[in-house]
Amino acid sequence: MPATLISPAPATDPMVPGETYFFGAPARNLRIGMRLFLNIAGDVPATSGVLIPESAVVWSLGEAWAYVQTGEETFARRAVVTDRPIDGGWFMDGAFQAGEPIVTAGAQMLFAEEFRWQIRNEDDD
Repeated sequence: MPATLISPAPATDPMVPGETYFFGAPARNLRIGMRLFLNIAGDVPATSGVLIPESAVVWSLGEAWAYVQTGEETFARRAVVTDRPIDGGWFMDGAFQAGEPIVTAGAQMLFAEEFRWQIRNEDDD
């Protein structure tokens, strides 16, 4: 039956070798807690892209964002699609280019600085 990848499992079972994942599938013939072993089709064409590390991602209102350095002191925020998780982050094949400098430390500070203008100055009453 077809299934859709949800995410890697946060923990593994020492009795089951290999990688573990959560998949969504139609409920007929499946029970809660049931373990399945599956084969993933190997005829999937290779895709090039980049790894967006977990440390680069800033979450806001349920959306994931990362910053790339566009100049010596300038940065651009881009959406991170999180439907393709891999070890240590997410695989992206569009909005980010190979070789682009991605901010992996201080991204939260860049995000705060970007939206600082929205904070009301309480002394302006």
